[in-house]
Amino acid sequence: MSNLNFFLHLGVLLLLQWGIFDHLQLHSYIYINIYIIAIYLLPYRWQSTLALLFGFLLGLLMDLMNHTMGIHTVATTLLTYIRPHMLRLIVT
Repeated sequence: MSNLNFFLHLGVLLLLQWGIFDHLQLHSYIYINIYIIAIYLLPYRWQSTLALLFGFLLGLLMDLMNHTMGIHTVATTLLTYIRPHMLRLIVT
């Protein structure tokens, strides 16, 4: 996947998240977060520090939009950190 294609997918995911899924709430504690799909769609050839920075900034952006205090930032950074290990488990 090229970088341009990835950023187009990221834009669509963020628009869907902010436009539709942030307003949906199932029961009282279940929220739908589809923006984390962008972490799995990251190009594999990106360096790990660049990917971690992207995960951190994506989580920070979601925290700023949802007025949460670091929950998304911690979750996306951790997910970005364990992503190569998860992909290795799936592929092999």
